[in-house]
Amino acid sequence: MFRIASDNNIDEYADSVSEFIRTCVEYVVPIATIKTFPNQKPWIDGSIRMKLKARTTAFNQGKVTGNMTEYKQCNYSLRKAIKQAKRQYRDKVESQFNGSDTRYFAGSTVNHGLQKENQPRHGPGCLAPRQTK
Repeated sequence: MFRIASDNNIDEYADSVSEFIRTCVEYVVPIATIKTFPNQKPWIDGSIRMKLKARTTAFNQGKVTGNMTEYKQCNYSLRKAIKQAKRQYRDKVESQFNGSDTRYFAGSTVNHGLQKENQPRHGPGCLAPRQTK
C-alpha cells in the first residue's frame, strides 16, 4: 500500500509510513493536560482527595448528629493514606537518585519550581515535558 504510493522512493515511503503511524497513535492514545498549582503536593492523588471529601462529609454529619465516630475513622484513614502516599513518593524520588538515572536531572525544573504552569506532561512517569528547540 505505502510502497505503491511512494513510487519506489525510499524517502516518500518512510514519510508515508511515519505519518500513518503518527495518525494511528494520535487517534488511539489520549492526550491529557495536567494542571499543576504551586500549592499542589505531588503525593496527593484521586484516592486521597476522595478520603478528604469523605472526612469533610463525616465531619459535617457528625456536627449535626453529635456522633463523631465516623469522622474519627475517616480522619484516621486519611492520615494513614497520606503517610503511605508520602512514603511511596519519597521512594520514587530516592530511586531516581540512587539509580543514576538522568531522568531526574531532565526534570529538575519541576523539582525546583522552575517549570511554567499548565504545561502538558507526556508519558508515564515523566517528570517534565521534553523541550524541543
